[in-house]
Amino acid sequence: MLLWSTILCVTSSDHGSKHFRKYFSCTLGEYRRRLMVKQSIPLIRESRLSLSEIAYSCAFADQSHFIRTFRQVTGFRPKDFRRF
Repeated sequence: MLLWSTILCVTSSDHGSKHFRKYFSCTLGEYRRRLMVKQSIPLIRESRLSLSEIAYSCAFADQSHFIRTFRQVTGFRPKDFRRF
């Protein structure tokens, strides 16, 4: 929870956002999407939730956004990842 609070504070200032990229080698939005994908991995592996349910529980706007972002971050589609 503290991490999300920190991210929200950084997003409220252009100054913080500028330095974020310097230290994390990605934009704040990219980092946030990586965290969302990381949060989804245990749900994909260990639950029987549909991809739509997982997408919404991890704060994605919809299933297609989740699938597209998951593939960009991991190189796999979520349904293929579930098979591993």
